[in-house]
Amino acid sequence: MPDDQLPKILLQWKPSHGKRSRGRPKKSWINCVREDAALFSGHDSITVDDMIDMADDRVKWRTMIKSRNFLGASHSKD
Repeated sequence: MPDDQLPKILLQWKPSHGKRSRGRPKKSWINCVREDAALFSGHDSITVDDMIDMADDRVKWRTMIKSRNFLGASHSKD
C-alpha cells in the first residue's frame, strides 16, 4: 500500500499531545492488534512490518486465519 493512503497514515500515526493518566497505561489499538497477530501467527513477538508482509500473501493469510479459532482472539479492555 502506498505511504499516502489513509489507512497506512492512520496505522502509523502517533499523537504528540495530551496528558497521561495515573496508573498502568491503557493498551493501544496497535498493541491489541499485535497480540492478536501473535496469537494467529504463533510467534511471540511480531512487528507491524511482519503483519503487513503476512497480509500481502493472501493465500497464506487465509490459511492462517482458517487454521486458528478466530473467536479465540481476545484481549482485555484495558
